[in-house]
Amino acid sequence: LRPVFIGGSLQAVLNFMKSRDQSYGVHIDEIRKALSSRFKGEDVDRAVEALAYNGEIYNSTEQDHYAIC
Repeated sequence: LRPVFIGGSLQAVLNFMKSRDQSYGVHIDEIRKALSSRFKGEDVDRAVEALAYNGEIYNSTEQDHYAIC
């Protein structure tokens, strides 16, 4: 089950990540910066945590880098 976040932050995070090179994953700061005009940093953090918990993304090369499963 995917929790629903107001404003679609889950889908926005996934869409952004899909547009990036998945070799090393995407650093969470890059995700926050890219989505800062639409979402607060804490909303992006919650979306990333939920996606990781649900197994849709995972920590890749280091703790704050995530890649799509």
